[in-house]
Amino acid sequence: MCAAWEAVEKSGFPMAKTAKVFGKFQIRLVLHLLDKEVKGREGTKYESFEDIKNRFEDDLLQADKETAAVSAPEAKAVSSQSVKSLMDAKDTQAIALAAHKHIQLGKLYVHKKEKEETKVWKLTGFIDGGAKFVHKPFFRAAEEITVLHSDWNDWKEYKKPEPELVSHEVSGALLPCSSKGLDDEMARAQAQWELYEKCKELGDPSVLVSNQGQVFASQKVAKGKLCLLPMGSLQLVGESKLMKGQVYIKCGNLGSHHVYVIHAFKCDFTKETGIFSPFSFVKQATNDEEGTMAKQMVKHGSLQIPCYVNKKQVEKGTRLFLDPPEPDTTASKKRKVVK
Repeated sequence: MCAAWEAVEKSGFPMAKTAKVFGKFQIRLVLHLLDKEVKGREGTKYESFEDIKNRFEDDLLQADKETAAVSAPEAKAVSSQSVKSLMDAKDTQAIALAAHKHIQLGKLYVHKKEKEETKVWKLTGFIDGGAKFVHKPFFRAAEEITVLHSDWNDWKEYKKPEPELVSHEVSGALLPCSSKGLDDEMARAQAQWELYEKCKELGDPSVLVSNQGQVFASQKVAKGKLCLLPMGSLQLVGESKLMKGQVYIKCGNLGSHHVYVIHAFKCDFTKETGIFSPFSFVKQATNDEEGTMAKQMVKHGSLQIPCYVNKKQVEKGTRLFLDPPEPDTTASKKRKVVK
């Protein structure tokens, strides 16, 4: 082996070529000693060490030929490449940053062992051998620590906003007694109560329903005596944001009023759960003869509530249909208001 290495050094060939030749020579020797040459990558069995030595010399000559065949530009490009070693590097900070991509100036971090992430630290600067981290408690002075390069793996980036107290001006304006939102909610609750109150006043309507959602009169009812109110939870909306088909009520006078969309209660006849609101089940008729219910407005307290009222006498078993929509006309028609 010593003689072989001397031959490599004396050859003057590039190490990229001779190292591969010398490596193969070593592997062949070891496999020959273990009698496992046929299991090697080459699968060639040599009779003696002399044969292996001869093969090495042949490979070295072949490396000489390949080196000579390299063109001048390629040879220049290869020679210009320098071998870089971390041992020769003097900028330890650059090496540490290259190895820890998540460490960046100005970002937030928490220690991996901090389960609840109660302490959030900000990387404020780099120093020799590490970095400065600062934590700002809400009611105490800021804390500063130095985290060495070797400990950077113990820190992970904090993706949420930096913890800070909300200003008193902002939080104070949103407290229940100061917030306009509470006034709106109280007004909505009052409107909700008045809607329930009117429903209680009218009592349950005389209707039957099928499991297909068809609504029928359960007895003979004189004209104008069957009134169906919409029932559901109220949601305050801007009048300009109302969508076609939404059922809504108005609360207040014409000068100042709120608009609430009614989200109908759900019910399940099979499970016997929820609240059954017949108003939501009545379908629109396809012609005037089929229609039995007309849309009107009923007042109660500060509310103007849409409702369906039978426009003619209905017999028991009559299916209830809302009048078909009126054709578009330039002249607007006022709805009849009943008390």
